[in-house]
Amino acid sequence: MVRQYVRKKAVEAVKSIRLSGYEASKGFQIPRTTMMNHVTGRRGQKSNSLGRATALHAEVEEKLANSLHVMEKNGLGLSR
Repeated sequence: MVRQYVRKKAVEAVKSIRLSGYEASKGFQIPRTTMMNHVTGRRGQKSNSLGRATALHAEVEEKLANSLHVMEKNGLGLSR
């Protein structure tokens, strides 16, 4: 937990242009590539979606679901 706090301070120092990436990595004793990955946004961001990406687009999936509901109402439900 302490390491995250130090890393956040180092990233803030670089983003506010108080220190260069090299100076911050030496001053806070953090690997420069790790810190720069967090500064540029390659690491440390949370994803909005959970799990694996869907195989079908949302509108295609919605059309398929509607078609299956219509088939089910007409007595042509899926057996598998």
